[in-house]
Amino acid sequence: MFANDAICDGKRAPIIPSYATDTINGVRPHPARAKSKHTLSLTYTIYKSPYNGYNSHIMIELNKKYKSGSAVEILCEAILSGDIPSGITLTQNELALSLGTSRMPVREALIILEYQGLIERSTSQHIRVINLDEASVRDVFADMSVLELEALKNLPDDQISRLSSCTPQHEFHKALITSIKAPFRRRTLTTLTEIYLAFVLTHCKDISKIDAVFMNLIHALTTPLDTGMLRAAYAVYSEVLASELMRIRRNNHA
Repeated sequence: MFANDAICDGKRAPIIPSYATDTINGVRPHPARAKSKHTLSLTYTIYKSPYNGYNSHIMIELNKKYKSGSAVEILCEAILSGDIPSGITLTQNELALSLGTSRMPVREALIILEYQGLIERSTSQHIRVINLDEASVRDVFADMSVLELEALKNLPDDQISRLSSCTPQHEFHKALITSIKAPFRRRTLTTLTEIYLAFVLTHCKDISKIDAVFMNLIHALTTPLDTGMLRAAYAVYSEVLASELMRIRRNNHA
């Protein structure tokens, strides 16, 4: 019996290289990720599916759909898109099998995802995907708006004028992040923009509505700053972003 045998249906099913046999009633995790130095160099065949219980169909679909990227990129994408549903409990073993990699990059990915707020650990160290319902998503973009508003209020007029010329959305947010001096606020805003905002801007089918609302926000960057007008523009912007993220999640499973 092999040291890395998979346990299936109460019995051990040895994992053997795919060149030695054909798949028998099982699944074949796709080749190792090129981006990770820790990933496996062989593709393995499993006699029977090692995914048991509620998560089995999720892990198999994850294996089929995501064929490139690092473990953290794939898991982040899968959580935000709803391919890994809110609230489910994950294990390192099933994720490693699904991604065709070892447990080390999965463990590292889970540490990053916990820092980014996409998963949480219970007192028993179980890993649970956060609840990404409509209210939670609205809170995410509302928090982003609050942090950016606070940053703008502390900027001199010449910097605000320069920001108003940053028409690509990602350039505007990036420039605003670099202007924040408090490390905690800067890290938090970086996470919100590089994870949630970037996901929406990347997967939105029609970016024109978001662009129009963003331009209203840019136009509100008057000098001296009218905080009331800017706050109203941010409220609309964050609402549109939240609605678009939820629409992406619904359409992904329509």
